[in-house]
Amino acid sequence: MKKFAILSVCVCCMFFAPALKADSIGEKILLYIPNRICDLFDLFSVNVGVGPTVRAELMATELIKVGGGVDFGTARLYKDWNRQYGVGLQKGWYWSLVCAGEENTERWNTFGFTENYHERRAGIPTPDMQIFDYYLGQRDFWRIGGALGLIVEAEVYVNPLEWIDFITGLVLIDMRQDDIEMSDFRRW
Repeated sequence: MKKFAILSVCVCCMFFAPALKADSIGEKILLYIPNRICDLFDLFSVNVGVGPTVRAELMATELIKVGGGVDFGTARLYKDWNRQYGVGLQKGWYWSLVCAGEENTERWNTFGFTENYHERRAGIPTPDMQIFDYYLGQRDFWRIGGALGLIVEAEVYVNPLEWIDFITGLVLIDMRQDDIEMSDFRRW
């Protein structure tokens, strides 16, 4: 029965999707389930790395963060903020004690939908920093979670803004403006 339902949705998409106009109610209905599934996966971030690293961190936003670490170049698997899925390399160091901290971290040689970045900062992080940009940033300023690592490292975070986006998405309000549209398929 599930296979039949999925096949039916795919057939409908093939025949009726090209006739839909951008932002039409038909498009929103047609893409409702795929967009809610994407929003569901956005609720959390999980990143795993292997290499010469030592790290311990707990945080409830970037302002309330305690921990530190040093990474001499780890290979990583990313399922991160802003739908960054892929692999890459990461190196650097940081320390944080509640509001104060320093960081020099670089992510490079990424593959998939993961973005490269190099973040250097000292002092108090703020949500208006480029790396925390609400729509295009590589990291979520408001994330809650932590990381632990010694040669093998894991990061697990909950993204509170994505929870709001998921709940509002149930009534067709796309707060993060990240819902899939038919124009996304036309670009391929």
